[in-house]
Amino acid sequence: MGRSRAAVPVRPRKASEASEGHTFGQRHRRRRSAVKSTQWGTGMDECLDEMQYDSTSVDDWGVNRDMQKAYRPPQEKEFDACKASAAGMLAFRPHTRSELTIKLTDKGYDKACIERSINRLQELGLQSDSEFAAVFARSKWRQSRWAPSRIRIELVRRGVDSHDIDVAMREAFGPDTQKLHIHSDSAVDDGDAEAAGRFKLKQELVDSAQRQVHLTRGSPLETRRRRLVAWLQRRGHSWDTISAILKELAF
Repeated sequence: MGRSRAAVPVRPRKASEASEGHTFGQRHRRRRSAVKSTQWGTGMDECLDEMQYDSTSVDDWGVNRDMQKAYRPPQEKEFDACKASAAGMLAFRPHTRSELTIKLTDKGYDKACIERSINRLQELGLQSDSEFAAVFARSKWRQSRWAPSRIRIELVRRGVDSHDIDVAMREAFGPDTQKLHIHSDSAVDDGDAEAAGRFKLKQELVDSAQRQVHLTRGSPLETRRRRLVAWLQRRGHSWDTISAILKELAF
């Protein structure tokens, strides 16, 4: 009989040696599994799949250029928010610079930021105290027959500059903006534009007063007279103007 060959013991392969025969994909999957096992690695495999390196999207320091463009300092973000808030107020109704400043201050914006925001809106033509005063004076006379004195007081209260107020009042009432010339004669020269303007204002106020008198028809004469006087006083007209209106309407 031939001699049997003794069995040679086989040394178990080390983990490092066993991994040498594996493909790159198998080793890569093991590394991803190790990342998952860490406390910060949840969902990291999805990030690894989605991340694509693009050398053209980063600068010399490795910072993404798109992120640099999207970044805005906190001061700029506050400026944008303040400007948007002021623009929303102006979209609702016209505001003076003083009114915007008070409302934006109540919202907690910084004074310098408010000044910068309103200046930008004025550059864009969205806010102007002079335009506000002109529109306010015309509308209060046309819709409510406010006296020039009351319109002036209200514009001062809203923070409009005295120069802007004077310009607006001259546009609405002519050179003499202190009172209405109700005592002027009815006859007007065709070439006298100033006198024609005064007569027009007088006639508009008389017509409005006549409509108020018509609303109280059926009441005693003294009651109608008292209500007309009160209506004129609430609009800021002087007693001279009120007396002239009463005389014009034969009260």
